[in-house]
Amino acid sequence: MSRQRMTPVVIGVAWLVSLGAVFVLGILSAFAFHRAPESVMDAGLGGADRELAFAMESLAGEPADLAALKSVSARDAFPAQLERALDRLAGMAPGVRRSFYTEALVRGLPMRPVVASVQHLAEQPPSEGRRALSRELLRRWGELDGRSAAAFAGTRTAEAVRTEMLEAVLAGWARVNAGDAWNWAMRQEVSEAVRSRFLGRVAVAEAEVDLESAVARVGGLEETALQPGVMRALTDWLVDNLGGEQALPWLVEMDPEGLPLDLIVYFARRWADTDPWMAAEWAGGLDGTAREEVYGAVAAQWASREPAEAARWAYGLPRGMERMTMLRRIVEQWIRLEGLEFPTEWLAARDPDPDLDGAIEAVVVALVELNPAAAFSWAMSIVDRVRREVAADAVARYWLEVDPEGAAPVLAEELPASVARDLFEEPEPPPAAPDPPEDSAEDEPAEVPPADETEFREGDIDDPEFYFENGGY
Repeated sequence: MSRQRMTPVVIGVAWLVSLGAVFVLGILSAFAFHRAPESVMDAGLGGADRELAFAMESLAGEPADLAALKSVSARDAFPAQLERALDRLAGMAPGVRRSFYTEALVRGLPMRPVVASVQHLAEQPPSEGRRALSRELLRRWGELDGRSAAAFAGTRTAEAVRTEMLEAVLAGWARVNAGDAWNWAMRQEVSEAVRSRFLGRVAVAEAEVDLESAVARVGGLEETALQPGVMRALTDWLVDNLGGEQALPWLVEMDPEGLPLDLIVYFARRWADTDPWMAAEWAGGLDGTAREEVYGAVAAQWASREPAEAARWAYGLPRGMERMTMLRRIVEQWIRLEGLEFPTEWLAARDPDPDLDGAIEAVVVALVELNPAAAFSWAMSIVDRVRREVAADAVARYWLEVDPEGAAPVLAEELPASVARDLFEEPEPPPAAPDPPEDSAEDEPAEVPPADETEFREGDIDDPEFYFENGGY
């Protein structure tokens, strides 16, 4: 057979074979989409689907069936694969691993499996893991349909966690429609504290997608009773996500007429969590009353984590009452946190300074019952004479009471003679009551002489004959 006669036959056969191959591959591809493993590296999958497929395979121990997970038909059963993944995730220990899988699983689920998952968890015995997973699923439901999610959370969740679950719904709802979520929260018949929590959650969720709108919404809140809690919630978010320095302009924008002092103090305390030096430097530019309040908040927060650094900052302040107050507060916190060793070493290394008197008094108070001798020595190092005498006198009296033999020689040598004499002199006992005469009858009532039966008339006092010397009666 010649080449020319074979060519049409070969071409025809090849065409039929290729057509059949395409048909078979199409069937296999369709079958693989439903039954075969989903490759997380498949270029056709979006980021959320890749994460969902990876989480499902890791949790359920088998390839993800995305077709079943993505089904929107109400007639389709709750995927058994998803049920197994949820149960394993709910039983997982808290931590980064559980958080990662929860985010990956929940973010890619559409409405139907989200609702089915929430209902499934609601029917299971309560646990910390199921509670955390339900919260994230309700947040996702809030993104997809806030009103139905709020209706479910408000009626179908346990009363002990209802507020928490509604907050989760609002966090998701506000990311797509903050206005509706805000209005829903304002209409609820709940306490002001709970409503403030709801609105704060909406503000924070909106800030994640539109910070300017969130700040304007909170600033326009007219109910003064709700403002502090909502403003604090947004302040927390600003400091945590932007840092104190970048949060400042937004705080000013929240209330251009002037923020309340308690919110300024709260902001400074939060800022001091991450950057106390900058918070303290900013506080130095405030006026007197506000500066003292903010300094106190910064000092307390700073001293709870880095007391030595806080003391170094306070010691560098200008001399005066403000410096003395901050040093005392820091040393008091330092003693509570680490005991007496380190703060006393720090104070001992400083030169005498009246601004350290308050800090030394804090040491005396903490030391007096543990070691009266050392407490007395510290009291005598106070620079201000009046404060020194008061502290030394208080310690000396306690010391004499618990250890008179050890206290007496030291006090006699260290205290002025007049002060020591007053301490050592025995108080005179009160005079004793005289003993009653032996023949006295204290318990018998005294005899009352009989009344003169002579009638006294009002006019007799003016009658000269009334008196004996005049021959009267």
